[in-house]
Amino acid sequence: ATPTPIITVATLTASSSTVAAGGRLNVSFSGVSSPSTTDWIGVFSVGASDSSYLSYVYTSSGTQTPGSTALSAGTVSVTFPTTPGLYELRLNRNNGFTRIATSAQITVTTSTTATPTPTPVATPTPVATPTPTPTTDVATVSASSSTVTAGGTLNVSWSGVTSPTTTDWIGVFPIGAADYGYLSYIYTSSGTPSPGSTASSAGTASMSFPTTPGVYELRLNRNNGAVRVATSAQITVSGTTTATPTPNVTPTPVATPTPISNRINVALASNGSIASASSQFSSSYSPDLAINGVRNWASGGGGWKDATAGSFPDWLQVDFNGSQTIDEISIFGVPDDYATPVDPTENTTFSLYGLTSFEVQYWNGSNWVTVPNGSITNNNKVWTRLLFSAVTTTAIRVVVNNALTGNSRIVEIEAWGGGANPTTGAASVSASSSTVTADGTLNVTWSGVTSPTTTDWIGIFPIGAADYGYLSYIYTSSGTPSPGSTASSVGTAAMSFPTTPGVYELRLNRNNGAVRVATSAQITVR
Repeated sequence: ATPTPIITVATLTASSSTVAAGGRLNVSFSGVSSPSTTDWIGVFSVGASDSSYLSYVYTSSGTQTPGSTALSAGTVSVTFPTTPGLYELRLNRNNGFTRIATSAQITVTTSTTATPTPTPVATPTPVATPTPTPTTDVATVSASSSTVTAGGTLNVSWSGVTSPTTTDWIGVFPIGAADYGYLSYIYTSSGTPSPGSTASSAGTASMSFPTTPGVYELRLNRNNGAVRVATSAQITVSGTTTATPTPNVTPTPVATPTPISNRINVALASNGSIASASSQFSSSYSPDLAINGVRNWASGGGGWKDATAGSFPDWLQVDFNGSQTIDEISIFGVPDDYATPVDPTENTTFSLYGLTSFEVQYWNGSNWVTVPNGSITNNNKVWTRLLFSAVTTTAIRVVVNNALTGNSRIVEIEAWGGGANPTTGAASVSASSSTVTADGTLNVTWSGVTSPTTTDWIGIFPIGAADYGYLSYIYTSSGTPSPGSTASSVGTAAMSFPTTPGVYELRLNRNNGAVRVATSAQITVR
């Protein structure tokens, strides 16, 4: 559900959008529910941190000393800085940094008259000023990087949320946007746009950023409202790199190949298939969750789980909508970080909840037949993909002979048919080491590429990056960023890795496009 306020939304406005340096404006506030005498309004530079106020007044008095009567609405006079620039007003709760409203931007212009110098008739005696300070632990929200490509993804972390609720949420906002001017959001209880069942005071989730380049920030808000408790540092979204990885001075864009459109996952419930199982743990782990089209546990509501812990075999069956011709079956198990809403790759491994031994079978009209290479043992891969010569059948099933923690769990089962038969000679790409120093070089090897082209390419990608979110690349026809004259189905070349420490992977793509045919194991840059 879209975050919507469940209380009256507080507002904060200044009497003008401009003011001379050192000048004053009337500032009006309203809609403050359950006000306190220490609610306060601060003057901030646009984009400043929550505690970096330049001046302030209490709403209960209009001065820097709190009054005796809490006000939900009113008008006070505020003095602005002597330095020209862009500023904003923020309305905060109870001597803390729980922001409930932000004004439009206010421009401080160069003062045109001399500032009068008051001559006191007596030596003034300063009164201790109660500086607004948080009364509870300060919440934080941050991104894993200060930059991201347009449409890219970053990990977002939050902490220090006292008394969290399941509807606390984090939004992506343009700098200076209104309190409900978010572009995308997740709930901290789930890491997705749907709230989860467990409130979270600290955690990490993946968030997608806008496709429009610019400067953005994350805001952590409470309980489906605009009660902001933390703001991240600024995050710059840069333009996406061109679809064609050709850095020539005058590049000639090549149309991105579109995957064959008439290949169909006939196992989907939306295509008329029905799932059944040997047992189910509860209605929350029903077989139909394994044919809903979602490959990760967090985004699709989980998956199927059997009810006979420690007792095998178990089975999950999918009956198609009539006879179907298929040549590919994929089984998706549960990764260790199952709460992260990210699809696995074919190299993702597990150590906690996965299927270790199972058979993939189809119905030939009288018997269950195991597909070629469909008897899997000693498995540690989250995603098992089987390619075979086309068969016509009305049903498939997975027979689980063993699984970690004693229960069989399947997130998704897919059966593909139609279009061109996928390559059965699986391509591969790998690096000479699983670790490399920042800006270091490794040998990269590829093989098994059928009908290679001179514009097949290998890119270095952060884990989970978009299809064109590569950081560097080479063409397999040359081992350099410029294509060669001879296509290569197998070979080795040197590649330089990023200067930023982190976890990366290699992806082998076809013909200047994002048609990925192989992914390497993870590579750690130290």
